[in-house]
Amino acid sequence: DVLSAVKLSCSMGNFEEARLIVEESGDGAAAYFLAKFNSGKEAAKLLSMGGMTYQAIRIAMSRGDCDEELFEIAQKCRGLPQIYDCARYFERKGMHEQACALFMRFNSHEKALSMCLCVLEKNEENSSVMNETLISLVAHLKGKLSADVKHRIIDKLHTMGEELIMVDVICTFAIVNERLRLIFDKNVILTEEMVEMIFKGGTENKEQIRMVAIKCVEQGNHRLASKLYTMIGEKKNGMKCLIKHGNINAIISFANQTKDEDIYTLAGNYLQKLDSSDEKIKKAIVRLYSKAKSWKKLLSFHFTRAQSYAQEFGRYDDALICLKEASSCSSNLSSQEAEELRNLLEQRQSTLERFMEFHNSIGSIDISSLENFCFDHLSQGERSMIRAGDLYALLVSHYAKSGNFTLAKAQLTSMSKINIDPYAFIDKLLVENVIHSTEDLYDDSTSEYSEQSDLDDKRYNN
Repeated sequence: DVLSAVKLSCSMGNFEEARLIVEESGDGAAAYFLAKFNSGKEAAKLLSMGGMTYQAIRIAMSRGDCDEELFEIAQKCRGLPQIYDCARYFERKGMHEQACALFMRFNSHEKALSMCLCVLEKNEENSSVMNETLISLVAHLKGKLSADVKHRIIDKLHTMGEELIMVDVICTFAIVNERLRLIFDKNVILTEEMVEMIFKGGTENKEQIRMVAIKCVEQGNHRLASKLYTMIGEKKNGMKCLIKHGNINAIISFANQTKDEDIYTLAGNYLQKLDSSDEKIKKAIVRLYSKAKSWKKLLSFHFTRAQSYAQEFGRYDDALICLKEASSCSSNLSSQEAEELRNLLEQRQSTLERFMEFHNSIGSIDISSLENFCFDHLSQGERSMIRAGDLYALLVSHYAKSGNFTLAKAQLTSMSKINIDPYAFIDKLLVENVIHSTEDLYDDSTSEYSEQSDLDDKRYNN
């Protein structure tokens, strides 16, 4: 007998125990009896506990200071008329977030949307709650909205930065051309998901896709632009977009998928411009040019690598390998062109082979032939594939090996005169040994090594 238990507790002044009994039982009569002993807010809560929602709402609305309790009761209420009355109550009080939520519970989504738009357009309550409410309403009603309301929603969503939802709304009522016009007018930053929305359910054509691709390029989304160009068969434009994007793996993968000679060449040209020592990239360039049958470009690539290995790093063995690879490419060129290039490549190979032979035979070869070779290449300057520092180092090593420290010292002096650091090319101990062996023999102004150095300079200049 819940009612009697509540009455007994109240008669003893134990109202907290009476409240617990009502909460546990949900008995309406007991809740009604206990509500008589409480103020408006507490009474409304107790009546709601007892299932007397209508009475609870009447008390809360009549009090005017129980809005929080009223909204909580209305959210749990199952009676649609009561929910509607509460929604109108909050609307009259200007509490739009609560009003919209209750109109949605009443299934009056159009009314909720209208109120939500009005509030947001006036910036009266530009809160995150109202923004989320609008997004929820749009998702529920996007197929049932009038054109005027849709345009209002589009404007508001654009202001909120909800561009993906805005594009989704646009696509519910406009054909492809109209979709593109509206989206371009709003300067929407396109994503792959948006592009799928734009062309879903429409009859797109190449020109429309090209328009979107161009817009993606303008926005810097080169990966998406490449995909769109590929859809309409413009593979070269697709590759150019990928090159602007700069993703090396994507460029190589795209070239291999298209199996087009022009695409292979474009990819190879881009990779060749990269300042990279990555062997994987170099191997990829060789494969791409080979598939494109662009033998002249492949030959040029090998030749450039050979020059880089020799002149920048002094790696003459690697340079020789590249020259041999370049020679193998020349066999695929026309006869006259191939003959000229083959002669040039053979000449460079011969030069490197002879230099490496001199380098590996220090002190055991004819000094005159060594001098002729070194001074001839020093006179060529940057046209020679062998660095001046390495030529001087070869001379110093041979002179020192044969005990002619005077001539060795003269070469060190010549290096200093043209701003070549001897220690960058010659072993430190050898340089110090040459200097130590000659420092007591000559005076700086009249020494024999200075005269020899001047003679070598003249020979170099000639």
